[in-house]
Amino acid sequence: MRVPDPVPSTSERSKWDVLAAPRDPILAIHQAYQQDPSPLAVNVSVGAYRDAGGNVHEFRAVRDARLSIAASSTYDHAYLPISGLEHLASQSARLIYGDDVFESGRIACLHTVSGSCALRLALSLASRVLGAEEAHVSLPAWPNHVQMVPMEALKLARYRYYDYDRHAVDIDGMLADLGKAKRGDVVLLQACAHNPSGADLKEREWRRVADVVQQRRLVPVFDMAYQGLASGDMEEDVCAVRTFVRKGINVIVAQSFSKNLGLYNSRVGTVSVCVADKVPGRDTATNLLSQLSWLARGMYSSPPAHGALIAAKVMGDDTLRAKWLLEIKEVVGRIGKMRERLRDELERRKVAGHWKHITQTKGMFVLLGLTYSQVERMRVLHHIYLTGNSRINIAGLNENNVAQVAEAIAEVVQNSKTPEQGC
Repeated sequence: MRVPDPVPSTSERSKWDVLAAPRDPILAIHQAYQQDPSPLAVNVSVGAYRDAGGNVHEFRAVRDARLSIAASSTYDHAYLPISGLEHLASQSARLIYGDDVFESGRIACLHTVSGSCALRLALSLASRVLGAEEAHVSLPAWPNHVQMVPMEALKLARYRYYDYDRHAVDIDGMLADLGKAKRGDVVLLQACAHNPSGADLKEREWRRVADVVQQRRLVPVFDMAYQGLASGDMEEDVCAVRTFVRKGINVIVAQSFSKNLGLYNSRVGTVSVCVADKVPGRDTATNLLSQLSWLARGMYSSPPAHGALIAAKVMGDDTLRAKWLLEIKEVVGRIGKMRERLRDELERRKVAGHWKHITQTKGMFVLLGLTYSQVERMRVLHHIYLTGNSRINIAGLNENNVAQVAEAIAEVVQNSKTPEQGC
């Protein structure tokens, strides 16, 4: 005789009756764009570089490396070790810290599943190994920064970063807020091409931030998602990290190659730690690498190889590297031209507001200063998709759509509420 299945209790059923998780705001906008049948639809929300034709860009050096690897008789699908591809890690560390610091033996660098896992590992190291209890994130910030912090058992705090009235970094507010942080707290910093504002600190301002970090004994975690794409120069864009290293501050850096190599779905990144001094009789860098590897084992175990092989080949081959660095300058040049074109189109239409910051900020993003209702009007009436805080991806503009976007901005500013601060 068949025994009846037990009936779950009410309390047991209620455990599984969960609410839907919040949708990622940026990916939700991208999905809405994909479902828009209008031929006029323009997507300037997702943080990916598009070429002048509006297509996902493949760097010439990446294509050459990809084809070379595919033709290799030694290519296989074996697991990488937990620490990933060593050649990629060493090339990444040299790119961030320079050859002299790399050769000093003070760096632990682990190949990760792009920048997001690099950040999770950085925060996990700070929380679980270094004993941090709170992490300070810029206001505004990339939404994933805010989401990741509590996932690593860290309390979230915010520091002022962007002055919406001046459309520039609020350096005094930033320093005041970080000056109240507790010893051992994490401060999450974007090294260049700040997302979402595009407003970066000058070198002298980074020195002031480094002074506060050093005085308060904070743990700086740098998010390096856009090296090369702020100024067009790899060395200039790493100024913030090297300023801290020169002052003898231990740093953690999460590096992504999604944007500056266009390896979005290959998920290529690194997390590295640079310590100021070697401890006599102890290999601190090796110990830190073992801690990162231990954390990675429980998170994803082994990173993917294909994109890492491409990135390592581009950076390690003199010809491919030169081709890549030249194309980075071309990419930044096109973004700069689109910044100028958008500003010119807005000023020519005499759109109310101040638009100088469009050409004064760096990287792929800028905050337009529109209200949420104006952003919604852009989507509904004009089929133009940007994030709710009016962040626009300049790399999504081209000669075929920049005037259309400017005309839409002009219409919503004229026919709806006065622009207000985003968040």
